[in-house]
Amino acid sequence: MTDYENLQARCQRGEPTLSAANNLLAECRAAIGRLLAENERVETENETFKAELSGLRTGFDAQNAVIAGLKKEAERWRFVRNAIPNQSPFAVWREGSRPLFGKWADEAIDAAMGKGGEA
Repeated sequence: MTDYENLQARCQRGEPTLSAANNLLAECRAAIGRLLAENERVETENETFKAELSGLRTGFDAQNAVIAGLKKEAERWRFVRNAIPNQSPFAVWREGSRPLFGKWADEAIDAAMGKGGEA
């Protein structure tokens, strides 16, 4: 049984003398003060957690937006590069070279990206 439960039981039983009742009342008021202070601390902590959660949600939403954009770019590239050569309506064109499809387009782009965009 906690201190508060013991105090509650004592209050429900009552005290036989006025002096003992006054002491019990003082204990109850002190306990109420401690409980109010604890409640205020918990409410403050709860507000802090709510603010942290809001920040995490904002970051999560921003990351989801970035992921959605990256997925769209990946889908676009998959459509353009088509794994079957000469079957895509698009090709990667490098000046002074023939059109590149599929894995050859991937390799040319990877090579250019590795050289800072210079093919």
